[in-house]
Amino acid sequence: MKRRFDKLLDWFGKKTKMDVAYLAKASLWSFLGDGAATIASILLSVAFANLMSKETFGLYRYVLSVAGILTFPTLVGINMSMVQSVARGFEGSFFDGLKTKIKWGSFAALFCAVIAVYYITKANHTLAVAFIIAGCFLPFMDSVLLYQSIWAGRKNFKTQNIFQVIAQVIAVAVVFLVLLFTRNILLVILAYFAAYTFSRTLLLFITVKKAKINRQKDEKTISFGKHLSLMQVPGIIANQTDKVLLWSFLGPSALAVYSFAILLPDNIRTVFRDLETVILPKFSQKQKQELQKGLPRKILVVLPVLILAVVVYVLITPWIFKIFFPRYLDAVKYSQIYSLCIIFFTLQVPFTTALTSQLEKRKLYFFRFFAPLLQIALLAVFTPLYGIMGAIAAIISSQIIGLLVLIFLFKK
Repeated sequence: MKRRFDKLLDWFGKKTKMDVAYLAKASLWSFLGDGAATIASILLSVAFANLMSKETFGLYRYVLSVAGILTFPTLVGINMSMVQSVARGFEGSFFDGLKTKIKWGSFAALFCAVIAVYYITKANHTLAVAFIIAGCFLPFMDSVLLYQSIWAGRKNFKTQNIFQVIAQVIAVAVVFLVLLFTRNILLVILAYFAAYTFSRTLLLFITVKKAKINRQKDEKTISFGKHLSLMQVPGIIANQTDKVLLWSFLGPSALAVYSFAILLPDNIRTVFRDLETVILPKFSQKQKQELQKGLPRKILVVLPVLILAVVVYVLITPWIFKIFFPRYLDAVKYSQIYSLCIIFFTLQVPFTTALTSQLEKRKLYFFRFFAPLLQIALLAVFTPLYGIMGAIAAIISSQIIGLLVLIFLFKK
């Protein structure tokens, strides 16, 4: 049976001129890891939908959205830079990268303190305490995820995704248990940040002990990682701008509806987004001309799969919401339209990965700033005017324009 399957992969690989065997093996673990993590996340969302009011859940999402923006000092680009270095046999910058991420991450704590003081002056003590809690964990929570770069760079996607599932399941279980016993939003927020930080830190220590990281260094790793991090700052802000604007103009209930509208499509996008980790080691070993010649053909193979995924999602969305999110049936139409993002976002992944693999810093800088700033501008215009539908239209429009610009940069 396995031999027949291998022959099928070889045949398909020859037809499409893709390393299908590698993609199948690597993507299988990525799919299983993301699938398990997604199921855990959705189950937690079901609990929120049925146990919390819209107003309370909206406040919870607002805090996480602002905290998401404030993660930019943790230099997330070092993670991808480290994957590339590890793929070439240079792992010695791992500890320097971790120290750098935590050091710069301390600014996230400072920003949270400033926001907390602001809400104290507004006599909103709930949000003030919430941001104090976030500030205690933000320097570490995302920084320790650097351990994933070791496994991804070594193409050990099995271990990488098993660890990802372990961290997700632990965090979701802790938050779910807290939610069962209390509706105190501050305890729920504390459980969220503490559970993710401690579970990821535990896996970091296990990785250091198990992986036996070599001492060979590429001196460009941290520097290039900082460049990638700076490029991603507008994107990090843009990814949360919609939530912050909806909170500001329409309030927590509207943000709650919007959060459930984008929940499932964003989880589906996560599965495809992780293709970047899978294909970066392969792309790093190829020349620019080779990528320019072969990548467009491979995109045409992926496109029908994405279209099919969106069509299936649109058809089953009403039943999903009736069963799991009955309080949020007004989010169905928004969710169906928003699912178009799955196509345009995913098509960007191989192009950005190709530019990253070839160290195309100027092109990456341009795109990483242009696309998010365009999205922020469109959100700022359409969200106050048209609410939830305006936010969705702004995101889809920016994704389409961004994809066209990215294709131009890739061919240039």
